[in-house]
Amino acid sequence: MKPFVKSRKNDYVDAEAIPEAVQRPTMRFVPIKTEDQLDLQALHRVRDRLVDRRTGVINQLRAFLLERGMVIRTGRMYLQKMLPSLGARAVMARTNRERHRFCDWVSKLETRAHRNVVGVALANKLARIAWAVLNREAVYDGTIWQPCSSRLLKSR
Repeated sequence: MKPFVKSRKNDYVDAEAIPEAVQRPTMRFVPIKTEDQLDLQALHRVRDRLVDRRTGVINQLRAFLLERGMVIRTGRMYLQKMLPSLGARAVMARTNRERHRFCDWVSKLETRAHRNVVGVALANKLARIAWAVLNREAVYDGTIWQPCSSRLLKSR
């Protein structure tokens, strides 16, 4: 439409330029997209948005960890690999200061194994709990398993 610009761009000027452009014999036109092309384009847009959000969350997590003094390398896979062990180390650091559900278990395990081994064991335990909560669609309150359906029944 650039050759047809007469003055500032507005709807009225655009409406005048369209019939002029259609009458030109050398004008090329873009074919109308098929339903499949529109669906594929929509999927690509959704995927791009998901990737952007995932990247934002990863950067936010890295910033939180950096504020706590834990410098983490860039990359999703590295963060995904290190997150359980960082959570386990945070739990282990707090077991001496506050009463935590895993305090006794961690203390007993520390008497038998190296602190790094205890950290890996705790990370595995936390990962198993997270998997079970997600897999069973249950609510984890720290003491008992409570499936969502029974929680809904109790609240009625």
